[in-house]
Amino acid sequence: MIKSISIFIEDSRGGNQKTMYADDLMESSSTIKIPLLAMALQKLSADGLNLDDQLPRLPHHASTGSGILNWTAASEYSFKDLLSTLVIYSDCLAANMLIDFVGGQSALNNWLAGQGFKTKLLIPYFHFSDQKGQMPVVGSTTAREMVQLFELLEDEINLSEQPVKYLLEQSLTHINESWFELALAKPLTGLRHKTGSMIDCGPHGETVYNAAGSYRAGKHKFHFCVLSHGFLRPGKDEMSSDNLRKQVASAFSKQTAC
Repeated sequence: MIKSISIFIEDSRGGNQKTMYADDLMESSSTIKIPLLAMALQKLSADGLNLDDQLPRLPHHASTGSGILNWTAASEYSFKDLLSTLVIYSDCLAANMLIDFVGGQSALNNWLAGQGFKTKLLIPYFHFSDQKGQMPVVGSTTAREMVQLFELLEDEINLSEQPVKYLLEQSLTHINESWFELALAKPLTGLRHKTGSMIDCGPHGETVYNAAGSYRAGKHKFHFCVLSHGFLRPGKDEMSSDNLRKQVASAFSKQTAC
């Protein structure tokens, strides 16, 4: 059962917009990594660093969240590793290292506020306990703002050196097991996106399925964001995570067809 859903879709040439509660603050989940990535690209360029430069892995970077780096033995990672895994696997250890790289949670939030965004990272690092009973709080955003932040990320990618630009363009088109792509009835042309999800939390299966990015339809390029909050077990009824994400994807598809 979908409790709430927020959608914003915009023609990149302006004018054509589809909205559904697009300015409601919602849980960001891992879509908050979009502005983190944009800020990291800015600092990478400002500091004159390249993809082969490395950052040390420290104990507080460990995370039981999504990703693959936490289960490797490396003591440092290149920016190539961090940027690609952050996008493809939504890697939380990579996110924690990049949070430190940009100056911490407050630096990211100040950067967002300085550009007029209400979006915030609400945790210092992507650390998650094993406690059951409530869904973790990661960040807050709106569908409209996350579209604007994805556009900002694309601008930063376009300003980047060619190796960085190529790496991220490829990563955004190859999200590992994207809930969004898997749930769509038919593929979107030229889809580049970042997802976020938190699934089956607490006794009622509290769940978030989020996605933001861009796609093409004919000669037009569209930017989009869908943010959702629902439950897998409303009352005595049972709902699989597959059915819930299909409901969210269907709501998005209806907006594109309007």
